[in-house]
Amino acid sequence: AEFYAGIFDLDAVAMREATTFIRVLSPFIVTFGLALAVGAAIRAAGDTLTPLWIGLLMNIVNIILNYSLIFGAGPFPEMGVGGAGLASLIAVYVGMAVMLVAAILPSIRKKYRMFRFRVDKPVAWKVVSVGIPSGMATMFVMTGFFIFMKVVGLVDADRVHMAICDESIYGQTAEISAYCEGNGELSIALQ
Repeated sequence: AEFYAGIFDLDAVAMREATTFIRVLSPFIVTFGLALAVGAAIRAAGDTLTPLWIGLLMNIVNIILNYSLIFGAGPFPEMGVGGAGLASLIAVYVGMAVMLVAAILPSIRKKYRMFRFRVDKPVAWKVVSVGIPSGMATMFVMTGFFIFMKVVGLVDADRVHMAICDESIYGQTAEISAYCEGNGELSIALQ
């Protein structure tokens, strides 16, 4: 986890938080990949709306749980960045469970049959001709995320501190004043 977080040249606090997030989420990346594969199979069977709605459900669960677990809303404890990782993990499992149920529905199952291996050159070429551009598009999107994270990692902590302490931007509360004077920490809500 430290290796991947270290790519972004983060300060010590951001490095600790990023490492926590990666440690919580990374062991379950296979489950996320499996959810994507099942969704692709459902789309290949001709049902493009079910994976769309399940993806929307996953995002809604993720948003609600992120807020709840990061900030400690309702019955949940305040977990900070670790809560974001846990929320994403739960959302993926919810999506995977719904995706598996959808995959065994009769309306989906009648559109596919048991796998029999044989190479059909025209079909193989079609898969490759669609798969390569799709894979490249995914690589471009992920490269964009990587560049964004690298830029975020370059944000100077001292400049952030100066911006927080600038009265014209945030005003001055007792908490911000204590933080600016070096006598306190900001709550997660203000970070």
